[in-house]
Amino acid sequence: MTWRIPSHCEVHSEINSVSGDLDLMMQLSVPDGKVIGMLINGNVLDIDGLEGTNTTQVYRAFQGQTVHFEFPQKVLLRHCDPAGIVFYPRQSEMINDAVEALFRDVFCWPFEEMLQTGGVPTTEFNARFKGPCRHGSQLVLQLTLRRVGWSSLAITTHVTHGEELCFEAGQVLVRVDTDGRPAPWPEQVKDKVNALMETNA
Repeated sequence: MTWRIPSHCEVHSEINSVSGDLDLMMQLSVPDGKVIGMLINGNVLDIDGLEGTNTTQVYRAFQGQTVHFEFPQKVLLRHCDPAGIVFYPRQSEMINDAVEALFRDVFCWPFEEMLQTGGVPTTEFNARFKGPCRHGSQLVLQLTLRRVGWSSLAITTHVTHGEELCFEAGQVLVRVDTDGRPAPWPEQVKDKVNALMETNA
């Protein structure tokens, strides 16, 4: 079962433990109470008789994902192949631009300052391409902070054109020092990340 949820729609998610700490079930419903689907560990299911709700969260954005940062991107000629469709390496560059803007505008830690003491290379990256992005399209990159660790930060990005999902990607950044070794996040950055995740939980 699949569905699309307009970006302006609120989606209520009831989180339930299914079989211990490793399984997570979410029942998704729109504001009028209509259940639109189930998720277990990210897999879409349709299950009746769900019980044992522990907490309720409200999400805004595509398929119920909390959005912590949005970055507009018009598709330019330099992004495209001769057919006028974005060449997939350029999509990765768009995500990197959005991440750089996140650090500058939200974490108040621009890359030009960060690189004096290290960096934040991507150690994991995966992407799914749902539809073509064409020359002239106005895209929106929606970033969701998933998990922050001692030196790592997991981010999911959904890229939309209007209400259509074009591609999505998950990545893990790791803070490193000038020798390329993992290093802890500065306290002010980690505090901002945690505050943002808690505020939008």
